[in-house]
Amino acid sequence: MDYIYGAFFFILGLFILLKERPRWAGLLFAAAVSSRLTYGPMVAIAFLLYFPYTQEKLKLRSLLIQGFLVFLVASSILYLPVFFASGMSLSFLAIGPDASGGFVGIIARFIYKN
Repeated sequence: MDYIYGAFFFILGLFILLKERPRWAGLLFAAAVSSRLTYGPMVAIAFLLYFPYTQEKLKLRSLLIQGFLVFLVASSILYLPVFFASGMSLSFLAIGPDASGGFVGIIARFIYKN
């Protein structure tokens, strides 16, 4: 269920990006990434795919770069609390320990999730 929050902010960010407000889109994308880290590559792809459409609009290109920088800075700020809580290491990015219970645990998880 925690994908809903990230999806909401990501889709809203895409909408705002298409409305040519990349700085606000950067903030919304940062909220999506702070919800689920897996949205990070999708945000980078969204900015990269939008970049060619700014060929003739130099001001929009500048705003797009600013929006990407807003995204990077805001995402970093939103991850600071967990960074400090993990002893100033990136250990919070690791996959959790295997507590699946072996093969039986994997089958039970499969049944539960489906």
